[in-house]
Amino acid sequence: MITQDKNNFLTGAEKKPAMHVESKFSLISVSGMARNSLFVLMMILSLLVSMSIGVGLLVNKVMTVWVKDIVNEATVEIRPVVGVSMENQTKEALKILSQTPGIGTIKVLDDLKNKELLKPWLGETDIIDELPLPNLISVVIADANQFNAEHLSEQLTQNVIGSSLDTHDRWQSELKNFGLLLNNASSSVIFLIVLTVVIIIVFATRAVMTGSQQIIEVLSLVGATDNFIIHQVAVYFLRMSFFATFVGVIPCVTIFIILGNFYNLQQSLFIHFIPLSMGDYLIILLSSPLLSLITLCTASLTSYSILKKSNGM
Repeated sequence: MITQDKNNFLTGAEKKPAMHVESKFSLISVSGMARNSLFVLMMILSLLVSMSIGVGLLVNKVMTVWVKDIVNEATVEIRPVVGVSMENQTKEALKILSQTPGIGTIKVLDDLKNKELLKPWLGETDIIDELPLPNLISVVIADANQFNAEHLSEQLTQNVIGSSLDTHDRWQSELKNFGLLLNNASSSVIFLIVLTVVIIIVFATRAVMTGSQQIIEVLSLVGATDNFIIHQVAVYFLRMSFFATFVGVIPCVTIFIILGNFYNLQQSLFIHFIPLSMGDYLIILLSSPLLSLITLCTASLTSYSILKKSNGM
């Protein structure tokens, strides 16, 4: 035991006080390959964490914009009915809409716009020209407090044949559920990566303590405290993890900045990219010190546990 060897070593002489070692001293002896491998691994894990955080923030922004647009819009559909003039029914619907409180902009979509809405589903085909397409009226809600969807739906049903009101409630629920699913997935990925970091640091700390066992025994014999040894191990992993995680975060921030500036590319995407704010970038950058803090705590607790066992406490 280290405690017994220490007593034998100091027999017949006054025990030396806790030694004070210069800050440049380091008892950690790690090969270059192992050190570099750990650095690269921490860098990759940091990149994955920061990307997961960035994707989560981006999903929240996109879902907020989409839900806001859907909440403020409604659509009136007037289906073709045999023996009924759809043009007259459309005029009657416009009259009702113009008298409904809370409604701002009212716009009738032309046939070309209706066909464009079907092209993503049917493709470029002539069958669209043969379909009896309904008339669609886009309604922008100016004041949600004054707008009464149920009353408007009743008015349209009673006075406009073949009409229906869609307030997009189903789409709101689907978007919210989809956004919640993506956020949970992102949080799960972050949790698993952090757990991986903890496991890696535990094994790395044990390897470091085992490789430096002789140095630790000598330091203990000449009066070094456990706190001093724990401090040396913790500082080593803290410095390594801070630089590694910082290097891993930088590519993530760069990717989101580049995507935010590619406005021409956005036009060709189904989902438009919404640039992150300075606050969002700050949150991503904070992942580096947070991972470093987790590394510091893990290395400290692991080295403390090893020393406690070795001292027979």
